[in-house]
Amino acid sequence: MNVRSVSKEEVAYAGAARLAEMVRAGEISPSELVEVYLERISRIDPKLNAYRVVLDEGARADAKRAEDRLAAGALWQDHDLVFASAIGTPLDAANVRREFRKITEAAGLGVGWAPRDLRHTFVSLMSADGVPIEEIARLAGHNRTATTELVYRHELRPVITTGAEVMDRILNASGRQNRS
Repeated sequence: MNVRSVSKEEVAYAGAARLAEMVRAGEISPSELVEVYLERISRIDPKLNAYRVVLDEGARADAKRAEDRLAAGALWQDHDLVFASAIGTPLDAANVRREFRKITEAAGLGVGWAPRDLRHTFVSLMSADGVPIEEIARLAGHNRTATTELVYRHELRPVITTGAEVMDRILNASGRQNRS
């Protein structure tokens, strides 16, 4: 912890204005502040049972965003975005691909992935599980099944094949009944 002039307990009991002052002065980072409170919650909550859910990963992510904002300083542009560049601006496609590749590499998947691959994988899995093309189109955000069929024709083969097999069974069964 980078707390220079105050103890963890003093941080834990400080008011919001004092905490903001400490963060602005660099006495403590947002991440350090979150860790002080998470540690305190884990220590005292078994006795108090006051917290139903503690979203520690969310708190850490929020602290990281606050640190990014502080690090950007005067360069920060607040566009009220959920996903933003390091200076608060909208992400462009190159930023998204670069960050996505970092994630896939860290996950051990390599760097040959792009965000669109998530969409193709989603459509493939839905198709392989027999989800009707109309539902896949709706979930993919297409207003017509023709768009889904055109863009994802390779991923949709199992659904089309399944449909053809069902029709073949129906027509063959119907043909046998008509002959009898």
